[in-house]
Amino acid sequence: RILFAGVCSLPAAWVWCASIVRRPDAPAAARRIFLALLAPGLVAYSCFYLAPGGAFLDWYAVPARRGPLFYANAVYSWTLIAAGAALMLDAMRRNPSRGPLPMALVLAAACMPVLANAAYVLLHVPSWDPTPIAFGFSAVVFRFLVIDLTWGAYHAATARAEVVQQMRTGVLVANLDERIVDWNLAAQAILQTPDLQGRTLQRVLAHARAARNQEIEVYEFPLERHGQRFGTGAVVADRTEMRRAELRLEMTTR
Repeated sequence: RILFAGVCSLPAAWVWCASIVRRPDAPAAARRIFLALLAPGLVAYSCFYLAPGGAFLDWYAVPARRGPLFYANAVYSWTLIAAGAALMLDAMRRNPSRGPLPMALVLAAACMPVLANAAYVLLHVPSWDPTPIAFGFSAVVFRFLVIDLTWGAYHAATARAEVVQQMRTGVLVANLDERIVDWNLAAQAILQTPDLQGRTLQRVLAHARAARNQEIEVYEFPLERHGQRFGTGAVVADRTEMRRAELRLEMTTR
C-alpha cells in the first residue's frame, strides 16, 4: 500500500520537477500543474481499496491479476513520465553547451523509467519492479546534466558565486577576526598566494601594497546583514599593466 501510494504520486511529481527545470521563473504554475495531475493518481489509489473485485487489482491471486482500471492508471502514469522526460529534454536542448554524449545520456534517462515499468507490468520481466532503480538513474543524470545547468542562472546564490569566481578582479572575505575564509581564483593570482585560508587580511593586503613589481589597488568594506556586521570584504585589482601604459604614454608625450 505504501509502495502504491508512491506509484500514484511520483509521475505527477516527476512532471512538477520537470516543469520547474524548464521554467524556473514560474514555480507557482508548476505547483498548480502538480496538484491537477495528482488528482487522477489519488483516484487510482482509492481504487486500490474501493474498486469492485478484479476491476483494479486482485492482490490475493497468485500471480496478482490486474484489471482494466489498473492498466488505465498505468497508461496515465507512463504518459506523465514521458511528458516530464520531454520537458527535461527540451530544457537540455536549449542549453548551448550541450553535446552528443550528454544528449544521449539524457535521452536514455528519459526513456528508462517508462520502459522499465512497461516491461514489468506488461511482460512480467523481471519478477521484481525495476522502476525505482530506473527513476534513480534518471534522477542522477537529470540532476547533473539538466538541473544544474538550467537552474543555476535562476538560483541567486549559485549565480552570484559563479560570477565572483570568474571575475578578473580579486575578491576576499574575512570573518570578524580578520581571518580570510573565502576568495576567488583571481585573488590567488593577483596576490600570488596559493592558499589564503586563515591568513590575516590586513597582512595579506599590506604585503600586496608593498610589492615593488606590482601596482595593486585595494578597496575594503564591511560586510553587514540586517544591520549586523559579520565580516570584512576586500576587492583587489592588478593595475600594473595600466600603470606601465600610463608611464609609456607620459614618456611619449614628453
